[in-house]
Amino acid sequence: MRKAVLIAGPTASGKSALALDLAQKAGGFVINADSMQVYRDLRIITARPTVEEEARVPHRLLIPSPDKMEHDAGQAWRRGPRRALAALGDVGAQAVCVASMIPSMCAVNRRGVPISPGLLYGDERGRTGSSANPGGSGETVAFLQWCAREYPQAGGYWPAPAVANCALAGEGVVDSMTAMAAFPLYTGTEWDAATLAEAGVKPSQMPRVEINGVAIGKVGDAVLGSSTVDAIGEQLVAGADDDGDVLVICGTTLIMWAVIPEWREVPGLWTVPHTAPGKILVGGASNAGGLFLNWASKLLGRGERPADPRAVPVWVPYVRGERTPFHDPTRRASLAELDLTHNGGAARRAAFESAGFVVRHHLELAGVEPRRIVATGGGVRVEEWVQSLADCTGLPVDVVAVPEGGALGAAFQARLAVGLETQMSDGARWARTARRVEPDPAWAAACAGRAGGRCVDPAFVVGAFRLARIAPGELRADATKPEVRVDATQGLVVRSGAGWEIRFGTPDDLEQKLSNAKKLLSDNPTRRLDYVDVRSPDRIVFSPQ
Repeated sequence: MRKAVLIAGPTASGKSALALDLAQKAGGFVINADSMQVYRDLRIITARPTVEEEARVPHRLLIPSPDKMEHDAGQAWRRGPRRALAALGDVGAQAVCVASMIPSMCAVNRRGVPISPGLLYGDERGRTGSSANPGGSGETVAFLQWCAREYPQAGGYWPAPAVANCALAGEGVVDSMTAMAAFPLYTGTEWDAATLAEAGVKPSQMPRVEINGVAIGKVGDAVLGSSTVDAIGEQLVAGADDDGDVLVICGTTLIMWAVIPEWREVPGLWTVPHTAPGKILVGGASNAGGLFLNWASKLLGRGERPADPRAVPVWVPYVRGERTPFHDPTRRASLAELDLTHNGGAARRAAFESAGFVVRHHLELAGVEPRRIVATGGGVRVEEWVQSLADCTGLPVDVVAVPEGGALGAAFQARLAVGLETQMSDGARWARTARRVEPDPAWAAACAGRAGGRCVDPAFVVGAFRLARIAPGELRADATKPEVRVDATQGLVVRSGAGWEIRFGTPDDLEQKLSNAKKLLSDNPTRRLDYVDVRSPDRIVFSPQ
């Protein structure tokens, strides 16, 4: 017989942290039954306690090929929310709100039942080549075009929250933030008939749109609030609201946002408004999250962390391409600096470090002065992940008390719908920290200096692999033995084998830098050189002049 442990106590007394700790040690699960709010989210994909399973009602992620990612929309988006509420039982919920990632899309029949796979963020069927954030990339447009082409008989074309809301209350409705992420399909006030027509779709086939935090129906006696975006929910309640705070969402997708005081565009990254008044977020999303770490963990097993912090190889974590800052779906993963002293535990630690270095790389590109990381998402239950974030960035990591931030943020918006809250920014009142994880001095030092310094950054490893493909004689006739090095000062360097070298600096704009170098060398086929410096793509320096 399974035993239940009841944990009760005053607000902020540590009930959640204790419950999570007990659940981990006993192999159990947590049911939240707060007297003032009961909430349940539609967690489309999220990191799990072992980077495998965290959702109370898990939804199987289907990957038919390396570039496709989908759900069984009927199981995950329609039946999943119903099963979740049924599992809670009669708890007297006053309001319900679902949260989901963006973008997503499926074809539905006239009753709102999915008849196609549920396409998810990053699937090749939404690929446009744009480097914009999901709200401006046109990914939803491409998803819609695919669904309309493959399922022209469909009664409608809906994202995940519309399917869930229909399953719960009988009508397909989405919140305005989810709809805005479908730009240019949605103008801010209505579905754009002309843009829809290009895909062969009518406005009547799209879901109704309501602003976030309003009531859209009933689920039994509970009010159903309009849906929300999971990452918005995370922002609302994480507490990463001050300049220098860095919000890291440890989910299947690794999301990182640095809080800054004013709008600033950074090449390769995304800039978006914060839910905190007067604040801006700069950062992006990476595939070096739970999807990669789950795969690496299954491949390597658990293993023991190496005793020597220096005895760790380097992962390039892009098993299905990368979002920011590269926007390159063709990138793939690799393991570098591997030798016979490394075991499975060392390779596993390297996998978690790669996620930390991706965060560090984003912060360096953003040019911010970070003071701390606020970590949320199911992955914060994986101590290796949290510690690696601290070690690789050199920053303290404040772990939120409720990792399911998307659910907590959805619960807050459900309270808005039922009139228990008045404004979104008050969600910051719910922010709680369970613990602080400091960088381990020995490991942080090893991370900072591993393999010649910055080459441990996955971006530098990727760049080095690109330059390693340069063939003998490709740069110039005397460059018969091109060799790639990563220098702590010069960055990426290609030595020719003839006494001269090309200094590329960072891997940013690498193809343009390489093209500039090749043109200079082509124009000077016999000139004596010590080096060619193309660290700036707009300026070439060579010696001797």
